[in-house]
Amino acid sequence: MVAQVSPCASHRVAFWPAASDPCLQVVDYCVWAIQRKWERKDLRSYDLIRDKIESEFDVWSIGREHYY
Repeated sequence: MVAQVSPCASHRVAFWPAASDPCLQVVDYCVWAIQRKWERKDLRSYDLIRDKIESEFDVWSIGREHYY
């Protein structure tokens, strides 16, 4: 999936407990709200953060091979 949108040869994923940084819960909510907009056309939560989003794009529109 990452290879579709990233020119890097290698990638590293890290996971931190939500309690380690209070901003992780804020980011998780924002990502969830954006996901609901794209996946379910549900704008209720997205509209609450819309003015805080600087940019967004459909990562799946790039390339010909899709991974689900």
